[in-house]
Amino acid sequence: MTTTAPSTEKIEAIVTGFGRIQPSRYRNEQVQSVLFERRDRQDESRKVWKTFNVDEARQFHRNQPVLLIPTQHNNRQSWLVERIDASATQASPPYPKRSAYQEPKPQFYPVAQPPQSSLSPGQKQEIATWIGNQADLYAFCFNEATRALANHQPEEETVRACASSLFISATRKFRLET
Repeated sequence: MTTTAPSTEKIEAIVTGFGRIQPSRYRNEQVQSVLFERRDRQDESRKVWKTFNVDEARQFHRNQPVLLIPTQHNNRQSWLVERIDASATQASPPYPKRSAYQEPKPQFYPVAQPPQSSLSPGQKQEIATWIGNQADLYAFCFNEATRALANHQPEEETVRACASSLFISATRKFRLET
């Protein structure tokens, strides 16, 4: 039985990771845990894991802001999760980067204009396409490394190193270097 705590305080948090998809112990369905990090804590207790069925878990995405509402379930601490409207997050300050599960993406960086070159528009498009594909492959490797290591609570540097190794291995195995 789930009950809301007497002081129903909503706590700002952000989605920072996902566990493996696995069979539920209680129902005949697949479940996946989602990792949230509370904004109000700086210590290890800022991390909150909550398990959802796979369809519900897929409605979350990394860096998505949410509100956590403390509850009790079978006399244990539990959480309800409330999604925040994207327009409501505009006024909210950016979440500080301290998660081992956040992708290393800059918030805002000016785009440097390349110097004038002798590259044709076709060559520039080919380079842009190749770079985009490489970035997509690395992002996929990063997400897979995060998923695979989630149960070990690795440092962000460990996840990046694993992602880089996966990226290099995939590039070599599938001859994606050229």
